[in-house]
Amino acid sequence: MISDTKKTIAKKTGRPIDSVPESEVYAVVVHGEQIDSLTDEEWDTIFSKDEIIFARTSPKHKLQIVKRAQELGHIVGVTGDGVNDSPALKKADLGISMNISGSDVSKEAAAMILIDDNFASTVEGIAEGRLIFVNLRKSIQYVVTHILPEVIPYALFAIVPIPIALGPLQILAIDLGFELFCALSFAWEPPETPTGLMKLPPRRPVNADTIQLLKERKEEDAALLPPGYDSEAAQLRPVPLSKKIINAIAAPFTKLFWKRKFQKTIGETLVDSELLSWVYIEGAIIETAGALTAFFLVLYDAKIPGTGIRYGLTPYDAFTLQKMDKSFTKDFPGVYNGLTGKDQVDVLAQAQSMFYLSILIIQLFNLFACKCRITLPFGLYPL
Repeated sequence: MISDTKKTIAKKTGRPIDSVPESEVYAVVVHGEQIDSLTDEEWDTIFSKDEIIFARTSPKHKLQIVKRAQELGHIVGVTGDGVNDSPALKKADLGISMNISGSDVSKEAAAMILIDDNFASTVEGIAEGRLIFVNLRKSIQYVVTHILPEVIPYALFAIVPIPIALGPLQILAIDLGFELFCALSFAWEPPETPTGLMKLPPRRPVNADTIQLLKERKEEDAALLPPGYDSEAAQLRPVPLSKKIINAIAAPFTKLFWKRKFQKTIGETLVDSELLSWVYIEGAIIETAGALTAFFLVLYDAKIPGTGIRYGLTPYDAFTLQKMDKSFTKDFPGVYNGLTGKDQVDVLAQAQSMFYLSILIIQLFNLFACKCRITLPFGLYPL
């Protein structure tokens, strides 16, 4: 233990133990004989410390410690190798048993077994889990960004209208070609820095606000239960599928359902407002604006093959021409600003190619932005 306990601080400063405020204490040692007499307030005080040691505990105490920690919102992992550890291993969010020295009962109760009985493997597993979460989040941020730039050209075609800036085959080429391989690359993406992942704070931190919110939710749930209802015993009984379906249908018609839907989420989620803002507002607007700008520039600046003469099709010309019958097809009757139906097909193909190319280029920079949050795109130098 690195920090001093209340008793150690009192001894070093020459003060009585009762005069040492809890704000100065960052470590605590709790003996097994004290656990049965602890109040709810004392449990909250214990779990508010940075370093906690429970000494000489019985299997009953271990289970009680796990339950108390979970009530405050902690994600609890328990390691054990004996039969007596089985209740705590089963109750914990992650029960970890030993393979070599562990008993069969503890292995059956655990969710994970350490093959080499090395506790360092647990740390490596946590790092791997954090890497998977981060990469999955990056992958969603990258892939979803290009959806809006693919949809908006068809919305503008139907509403304004203007010529379709991106053809169906080009969309398939983006989604099943370039984007597919870039998205798969996130599966093998290493950490940006060797030790950065393990220095990140927990995604679901436990503080005074989250503890209070969980207590309020527990009281709300308890108010809905009939008197004398044993919730722990009910957890051991399987819930019939028909009852699950009925509860799922009835839930949206309750006040509590919508209250919790609009409550602030505890901790970091895979898809949050920051990610949605990027994929549907910031990144999508930049990508759409850049691709449409390139599309209209090509409509205006593209040249007739073999002549070097510009088509000179402005956005207003594209709008006017699109409202005409059979525009941008070889069957277009007559000529518009010197453009025959064949010329219109040619210039639209060039402009659509530029829109397609613009999405690929901007998505390449989006790939760098998603993968390199704290490092440069090339090299391993933190910003």
